Amino acid sequence: MKNRQYYAGQPWTCPSCSRQLRIARWYSLLIFGISMVLAAIGCVLVGLRGLWLFGGVVVFIPVSLACVILLDYTVPVPLEIDRSKNSSESFPP
Repeated sequence: MKNRQYYAGQPWTCPSCSRQLRIARWYSLLIFGISMVLAAIGCVLVGLRGLWLFGGVVVFIPVSLACVILLDYTVPVPLEIDRSKNSSESFPP
């Protein structure tokens, strides 16, 4: 599947195996963590300290977007089977 066909937080049906898939939760958390660290480092490097550092979290948004774009085109997005309650498939515990 092409990268632009992934929807974060929503399962979709795989065209080859017909299973409900979603982006792995740990992958989303990894991108969030990397983005927060890079945004904080960037704020400290430009001189934001104390409460201004927390105000500089606005930097997180473009850094997060850059991380998503960079990782989407360099690393395959890990998928997992959707086991949510609204999934149409039933799985053993």
